[in-house]
Amino acid sequence: MCATCGCGKKGPMSKKADKKQDAKILKGLKKPEQKKEFKKEDKKMDAKNPSAKADAKMDKALAAKIKKSK
Repeated sequence: MCATCGCGKKGPMSKKADKKQDAKILKGLKKPEQKKEFKKEDKKMDAKNPSAKADAKMDKALAAKIKKSK
């Protein structure tokens, strides 16, 4: 399902939905360095226009990686 309009097609995640999802992930990161690193890497990932499902999966993996390293 398209995250933008719900038309049934798979497509890139809307910016509004992505911001909402990113805010949810950022709440789980405690340190400012972690949040800064997440925002930087997420911006790179979002430039590739992943689908909503792929974006959610990549965001969770990125957050776990950052938590583990810092």
